[in-house]
Amino acid sequence: MCVAESFTGEAQVGMVFRPVGLPDVEGRRTALSWYPPRPETQRRGPLAKVTLMGKGVGRIGRKELLVSLPGADAHE
Repeated sequence: MCVAESFTGEAQVGMVFRPVGLPDVEGRRTALSWYPPRPETQRRGPLAKVTLMGKGVGRIGRKELLVSLPGADAHE
């Protein structure tokens, strides 16, 4: 599980992601839960908890940028 600060584009369960800089790691999003901003974090927007399953996802760091893989989505 990781925490996402922002998404660009649509964020859907079933999408496949790869971290930038870790080409051998790949994960499919299995869950996505949005949480409102908390006063103690001083964030302006909501956070999302994202659950990824797949090859090497335990190596993904907290500040890792994830990009979705074209054509690898829930409709496969």
